[in-house]
Amino acid sequence: MELYPQCVSCVMDNVLKRASRMGLDERDRMTLLRRMWEGFEPEVRQDSCAPILTQIGYDILSDMTDGLDPFKEEKDQLNRSMMAMEEDFFDLSSSCNDPLEAAMILSGTANLLDLGAYDEIDHEKISKVMKEEVESRRLPKELYRRFTETIEHHREIVILGDNCGEIVLDKVVIRQMRLRWPDISVTFGVRGKAILNDATEEDGLAVGMADLAKVVSTGVGTPGFLRSRSSEGFRSTFDRSPLVLAKGVGNFEAAAFDDHRVFNLFMVKCRTLSRLLVKPEGSLIFSSGKKSLYN
Repeated sequence: MELYPQCVSCVMDNVLKRASRMGLDERDRMTLLRRMWEGFEPEVRQDSCAPILTQIGYDILSDMTDGLDPFKEEKDQLNRSMMAMEEDFFDLSSSCNDPLEAAMILSGTANLLDLGAYDEIDHEKISKVMKEEVESRRLPKELYRRFTETIEHHREIVILGDNCGEIVLDKVVIRQMRLRWPDISVTFGVRGKAILNDATEEDGLAVGMADLAKVVSTGVGTPGFLRSRSSEGFRSTFDRSPLVLAKGVGNFEAAAFDDHRVFNLFMVKCRTLSRLLVKPEGSLIFSSGKKSLYN
């Protein structure tokens, strides 16, 4: 994992905007800012990551607002909205030459359903982008071949989920996997507590993920999987899995370097990642074996 300088101000801005929407006045937001700065200081170093700062910021906001989940209503709305379109997206992926690849493109593009990156989400616009992407985009050929060959050989995968709404498209991916490999074992890891609009165990159960996969809390409260902070049970599952699909930018930012079992699938949603990855904003990334972006 690693932290980039621009991420510090971005996280602060995100928390302060959410605090304003929750009704905190100028005095309280100044207190929030001061407490965040004090909490961030030990973590402002290259070997930290934005998800750690995000948890610190939202833990402070939670402390100042009696533990309210500031994203609860939007999370439920995202799940309902995508569930209403799940069968349409499944049928769309099934109509393609490679239904699994199409489902992964849909799921990757659904990473735009991210209230950590955007103040507002236009469901209809993102759904349109998803359909356009599946018609025009292909995953890197050799990387996708290695991904599917690993499933073919081991019939086992851990998926690290990300956002509410997006997890409904992860269901479409798993449904296509099960059509190709009926005996596949799928573990779906979710956040250990509410943070941003990331999916928790409650959200996974609400969208019916348990019908397709074993839904397990990672025990991690950061919006990105940190192995060192995960529960012993999930860490054991993660360590022994021959294949991991890590959804979203947070899981990419928090990932260990050079773990070639881990395939990342996410959208480039900010100028910092665009510059470091040398990809335009709006690009779909499917990668493996993360390298330092400082090099």
